[in-house]
Amino acid sequence: SNWEEKLRTHYVFGRLYLEHRVPSGVYCCFHSELKLTNLAFDACVAAWVQEAWLVKDVEESFIGSPDYLRLRAKTYDYYQVIFRKTPFVASRLAELAQQAELDARRRAEDLEKATKRQLVVEAARNEAEDLDRLRKSSFTTFVYVMQDLRNGHLKIGRSTSPGKREKTLQSEVPQIVLRLSIPANDEHERQLHEQFSNKRIRGEWFALEPNDILWLVSFLKRNGDATRASVDYQWLGTISFSAR
Repeated sequence: SNWEEKLRTHYVFGRLYLEHRVPSGVYCCFHSELKLTNLAFDACVAAWVQEAWLVKDVEESFIGSPDYLRLRAKTYDYYQVIFRKTPFVASRLAELAQQAELDARRRAEDLEKATKRQLVVEAARNEAEDLDRLRKSSFTTFVYVMQDLRNGHLKIGRSTSPGKREKTLQSEVPQIVLRLSIPANDEHERQLHEQFSNKRIRGEWFALEPNDILWLVSFLKRNGDATRASVDYQWLGTISFSAR
């Protein structure tokens, strides 16, 4: 029964102290640190450095030693418990480190999956909003500007849903953000590519100065449907402040 099990445990703790002078607090510290699921009294006795127990000078002599564990016992505020890294202790520490690495990897994978699911949901919502804006304009596509936060480069492209396009790119490169989208013609995208051809990095990516960006915004405002534009005004304000 549960009562009998508790009685046997108390009995073993009593013998542990009587025969080996190991206080219950020392064993509890050992058990807790190694996250043991079964009692391991013999392993604790073999690892415990008894001569350092409650002797501050001896305890401090183990500081910095890689072959020993220095643990704080909850019931002794000013003293630490010293354990040798016996094969049992070393093996258990290695198991815990491996498990911690697996848990961290699993959490990272779960977070990545959750992030991708969220991006899919946001992409669908953004697509619906973009298509609604497009239907209300006289254009059949958007010209958009995205930025890679890692290097500041700008992508000038076109899409019927730049919001969905942003989420698609973010699933691969989270640092890419949509700065501007406006209903406009395919021709306007081509003209912008020609305008900044000497600043092209690759494909649709360009390295533009603040004055270039203000010219681009002004061009799209004149030629596109500015009433249905989506603009990151904080970004644009920073660009305007930086322009000469």
